[in-house]
Amino acid sequence: MVLISSGLGGITLKRALVGLYEQSYNPAYQMLQRAQSGVVFLGVPHPTYPRRDLWPKLTDMLRACTNLNKSRLEDAENDVATVANLSDKFEQAGITIKVLSVYETVRTKVRMNWYTPSRRIMLVGEVISETSVKNEHPLGVHSDHPGICKFSSDSELFNQLSALVLHAIENPPRPQLQASPTSGTSLNRRQGKSAWASTDSNPDTSDSARELSQSLPAAIHGSSDVSSYEIIPRVEEFLPQDRLPRLPCYLRNPQQPNPHFVGREDISQELDVVLLPPKHLGRRSELRSFALCGWGGLGKSQIAINYAFTREEFFDAIFWVQADDTTKLSKSFDDIAQALGLVGAADTGDRVVSRSLVLEWLSDPRKQQPESNSIELPSTFSTATWLLIFDNADRIELLQDYWPIGATNGSIVITSRDPLARRDLTSNIGIDLAPMTTQDCAKLLLKLTNLADTKESRSASIAIVEKLFCVPLAVREIAALIRRREMKLEEFLSTYENTSLLAEISKADQLPQRDQYHLTLASVWKFEKFKSPSALCLISLICLLDPDQISESILDQRLTPGNRFEYPASSCLYIDARTDLLSTSLITRNKDKNLITIHREVRAVIATYMSKETFLQSFQLAVQLLSQAFPMGGDRFNREQLQIEKADMVIPHVLSLKDRFSGLQSETQVEVKRKFVDLLQQSAWYLVQRAEYKAAKPLFEIALSICESNQSQMLDLLADTLFSYARYGEETSTAPELVRDYSARHLELCRILDDGSLNKHEDVGTAHTGLGKAYLLLDRNEEAVNEFQQCINIDSESPDIISGDALSQFALIYQAWAYIGLGPERYNDAVSNLDKVIEFRKLKFGVNDVQSPKVGYALHALGVVRKQKMWKQSFEAYENALSNFRATVGNNYFHTGHICLKLAEHHARASEFDPCIFCAGYQSLPKRSS
Repeated sequence: MVLISSGLGGITLKRALVGLYEQSYNPAYQMLQRAQSGVVFLGVPHPTYPRRDLWPKLTDMLRACTNLNKSRLEDAENDVATVANLSDKFEQAGITIKVLSVYETVRTKVRMNWYTPSRRIMLVGEVISETSVKNEHPLGVHSDHPGICKFSSDSELFNQLSALVLHAIENPPRPQLQASPTSGTSLNRRQGKSAWASTDSNPDTSDSARELSQSLPAAIHGSSDVSSYEIIPRVEEFLPQDRLPRLPCYLRNPQQPNPHFVGREDISQELDVVLLPPKHLGRRSELRSFALCGWGGLGKSQIAINYAFTREEFFDAIFWVQADDTTKLSKSFDDIAQALGLVGAADTGDRVVSRSLVLEWLSDPRKQQPESNSIELPSTFSTATWLLIFDNADRIELLQDYWPIGATNGSIVITSRDPLARRDLTSNIGIDLAPMTTQDCAKLLLKLTNLADTKESRSASIAIVEKLFCVPLAVREIAALIRRREMKLEEFLSTYENTSLLAEISKADQLPQRDQYHLTLASVWKFEKFKSPSALCLISLICLLDPDQISESILDQRLTPGNRFEYPASSCLYIDARTDLLSTSLITRNKDKNLITIHREVRAVIATYMSKETFLQSFQLAVQLLSQAFPMGGDRFNREQLQIEKADMVIPHVLSLKDRFSGLQSETQVEVKRKFVDLLQQSAWYLVQRAEYKAAKPLFEIALSICESNQSQMLDLLADTLFSYARYGEETSTAPELVRDYSARHLELCRILDDGSLNKHEDVGTAHTGLGKAYLLLDRNEEAVNEFQQCINIDSESPDIISGDALSQFALIYQAWAYIGLGPERYNDAVSNLDKVIEFRKLKFGVNDVQSPKVGYALHALGVVRKQKMWKQSFEAYENALSNFRATVGNNYFHTGHICLKLAEHHARASEFDPCIFCAGYQSLPKRSS
């Protein structure tokens, strides 16, 4: 198909295309992508941040095409940044189809207002129409904006449009059947102790291409009279749950109030002016944002923490979000959804749902009036106020999917080391944070040392902080040194003024300010001495981990003596080392949560002075500790036994180690590499299960690279990595041919590793099923049938299969989908496979099996087969599949939605269009009227 839009309507089309390409991992969306041949934009503006000077063109277009009054036009001007964000997303979406961008070359008459004459303006010229996508073709036409949609049959626009349509007709999308479920599955072929359990998360594509035949075998024919059965009511199951949030809600983990915070009153006042809700300052209720920019160590986060804890009275909800990578953003929004009570039991753990629910509430932050007990009358609702803090948002583009566009009554603070961050915000409001004043910094030193505020101490304090260039972090470190040595400030100054410490810092006077800060911190760090011999080992390890929220359950673990180096050998020794580090203020600790945090600048400085040997030892320790902490069960690829909390605790640190490994690869021992690959592969697999595909891919790539470089010693790990990488490929837009190559290599390695043992032999069967799934992606159904049969044959030798305790469930289900793909003559074979799975699970788990979605997958396929004339049986199969999916994977799982669409087709065939719309919209499945 060719999509055509004009004027401001093209913005809506771009939003739809962005949403489509953001879901590229979803096969249903992939099918829609394949159906597109081209896009035509007729006079559609494309404002971007680098072209801010063209933003007024959108308001001019509204003047030319509408009769909006002045206030409405002013409101629209505030939304141009939202359109610019959409333009950026459109450029980055990876759109590869042909885009014809048509722009006008004649000025349009625009009436500015009632008291000034009209002007002629070029509304959508060449520059503002340019989308910068890969296959864009600009075309200028001799027309003004209103006439751009009027063109003759002999025009160049008509010729190009005709060529696009003709190409679409001559090159229809190739039907691609994707067996259900094709992806994310660890192939629990049997329900036995050694089987790999289902981890499916990827949907199948539409079966419509395989449902064209009307002459089917008699065995699957049935009544086509849809009026002979009654639709089961499910209204209460799919009606949206309008949950009011639990307020007040203050989620600021892992931050705690800073008792030593001083100064910065001017900054707090600036924040108040911009961020406090309008009921306090009399302004309009619109989204307000403020960016705190500046180098690390200036106190951006401390200002934000102080603001979050001192402004509770003005906000119903305050949320602290770690914003330096997508996994933390996703986790933070999931925590917010749960803290507010927006997530139902069926959706707990679904971070895509959590993010959507949080953004929806931020856009319409309703709360119940305190004086009312009713939750039904709209008059009992009022608007809540909220504050959202994005901390360490050094890559501002990561916030695009978490920014509450169109939100009201909300305030956002961003802390970022990027000095340009605030320019990318809608409001462009913020500051480049300056160092603390000398007086405030001197007060901070006095407060940290807990010394009397005398004339002498104030004078000495000022002298010391000036030598430290008023770096708050350095002041904190010096204060810890003074406390440990039980010295007065004037005593410290007279003792150390001409020693290596302050003398070396004084050398920074001629350096740029950013380098002064780094050298000051480095000089203080080199002067540190620890009581505990394990403290240096512990801080070196911490510097390789993610600086935020390091769980002490990771750090306080026992290691084997040969691989421990100087790491604490007991909890008592760990506490000694931790106490030493806390006393130097190198780390901070949240006692309630048992979390350790290290400032990014301190971490960077310490890492700078670590030797290569220390780096290697710390890396080895980190890999050991994280491997022990990661919930790697015996059933490695089981998606039904996720230990989310434990895995979430480890993942940020694995991502941090990934960034450190490149400089250590050549010196790292093979055994350490093996353990690291295992950790990478397991972490990536977990991220795939959480739909964190962007974060998972580099982990897979590094694991694969290490295995390829050490293939003779890592064949087993290479096999595991290829298996999970292929499953990742099925859930993303990876080329099917590449998925097949990974699967074929996995099978080859499993054959090499097959030593005759039961587990290794079963792995070969697993590999056959994986390759069969890859053939399904390529629509090579006969080859897929053969691969699944190989798995079934191998499994038939298993004692569990022979005894009847297990069954090759997924191989049978996938093979059934391959039979369906081969056409009606193989439908009986498909039904035979599916009946085996359904009967096995009925005997093992009862009629209402909710142990896993496997029976739902089988019923889904059965519904497709029965749909050929056996409408009642097909409907019943879909109904039962829906019940299973809702009980096992929730309302928002793709298969749940897909089954709703199948039921909607049944309603449509019965001319029951209202129920059809409800089903297609995931709202409800009403009872059929009599």
